[in-house]
Amino acid sequence: MKKSIPFWVLMLIIWILFGCWLYHCCCCCCNTRLESSKSYSGLNITDEDGFSAKTDDNFSFKVNDFELHDLKPTVTTTLKSAVDYLNSNPEKGVMLEGNYLSGEENNSIYPDLGIARATALKNWFINQGVSADRILLNSKLLQDSSSLQGDTLWGGTSISFSDLEIKRTEDGGTSIEETKIDDAIVSKLKVNPMVLYFETNASSLNPTAQQRQDFADISKFLALDQTAKLLINGHADNVGQTDHNLKLSQDRANFAKSVLVRNGVSSAQINVKGFGSSQPIASNNTEAGKSKNRRVEITFQ
Repeated sequence: MKKSIPFWVLMLIIWILFGCWLYHCCCCCCNTRLESSKSYSGLNITDEDGFSAKTDDNFSFKVNDFELHDLKPTVTTTLKSAVDYLNSNPEKGVMLEGNYLSGEENNSIYPDLGIARATALKNWFINQGVSADRILLNSKLLQDSSSLQGDTLWGGTSISFSDLEIKRTEDGGTSIEETKIDDAIVSKLKVNPMVLYFETNASSLNPTAQQRQDFADISKFLALDQTAKLLINGHADNVGQTDHNLKLSQDRANFAKSVLVRNGVSSAQINVKGFGSSQPIASNNTEAGKSKNRRVEITFQ
């Protein structure tokens, strides 16, 4: 004869199962609340002279990326209010500070992703008619990941205003002393063009730290002077057929152009041309000479 399980034992088992279920639900709820309690603040733009524009939405950047994607209408409206404020206050400049995390990979031409993100927003302001010489940039390394949503950095850029020293020019216009065009960049590239060297049959490369800085300087100048034109010439060694080398040299020049365009430079300011192996600067009889001929030269027209 089988013994029946006492009623109190059944109740204890049910109670334990219920407790496990309740614990699981509470943990999920707590995790959700912890996630939602992170500092996902909205875009808030203010100035001590009385301007204020804000929204619960904000910028969002993918981790390791610096391009602005799908600005929400409320964010666009808030930004346009800032543009209107700048148009009404010509003595004002705008500071754009880009944020980044220490673990992010910098795929831009700029020293860090913060400057790259600030530059992306700078280009938006320029497209809205704000003069580039009224825009200052800065970057900030975030100390924690509280603004991270999955693979997206919430916010990513902050905006503030400042008074700039304005110097009247002879023709009655104005120029910003703090962000004057650095003519040394032009002089340097005209005398010594920026040169990128490529591996055999390669049409892309990973820029060095110095090359990133040079690209950034070029980008800054072209943004300040919309009439300036950049000339990018691609070259190849004599390995392979003539048609192949001509295309390869063009691809190399287009690569350099794409780096600048992706980082905010107008494609209309860049002219590219491939010369194949027709303009060597060293002997193609040695590997060392060939390596010097596989190049791109960047200068101002």
